[in-house]
Amino acid sequence: MSNYVTLDDLTVAFNGVRVLNAINLAIGRGETLGLVGESGSGKSVT
Repeated sequence: MSNYVTLDDLTVAFNGVRVLNAINLAIGRGETLGLVGESGSGKSVT
């Protein structure tokens, strides 16, 4: 099965502060992923 979404080495920084460092993620077709976190924790940015 091929991946529907693939992230390789995702790094995100805000004002010079690295909040994600080299994240890898693969989501296959038909799989579900949920992001859970407090308000303002960056879920929409990712």
